[in-house]
Amino acid sequence: MSDPQQFRKRPVVVEAWQWDGEPLREGDPDWVAEATEPVFIVGLSGCGMVGMTINTLEGKLKVRPNDWIIRGIKGEVYSCRADIFAETHEPAMLQAAPTPPPLPSEALEEMASVIDPEAFAPAVRYLPVNEGDGGSWALRRAEATGKARAILTLLQRGR
Repeated sequence: MSDPQQFRKRPVVVEAWQWDGEPLREGDPDWVAEATEPVFIVGLSGCGMVGMTINTLEGKLKVRPNDWIIRGIKGEVYSCRADIFAETHEPAMLQAAPTPPPLPSEALEEMASVIDPEAFAPAVRYLPVNEGDGGSWALRRAEATGKARAILTLLQRGR
């Protein structure tokens, strides 16, 4: 048998939702509703929801108010106490796609030389056009082939 070693958990992005202790409402994640079941108690004063269970790979587990319900990278669902979640998770900073560099004028000229304005006719029906009042835009029905020529002109100008 080998000696224990230390490991760092790989950073993975998971989806998580914190349960507030109230019955699930419209707009709450579908995957939470599919994996959980309410727990009711019946007493002399009536019936009320007191908790929730979650169906995990290990079986049914109790979920307490403020627990986080997590959907892992393979779709597995499990719960985590709020204090543990705060120590082990942080918001994922998803990076936006980088803005591509502008096309060189030679590439625009080459694109313009091979684009057939007639090919746009079936697809282009409504395009935004400037009404000339300082930036107000309106949607105006336009001749598709004429708009395709306008797109071609913008390509040629490098816009």
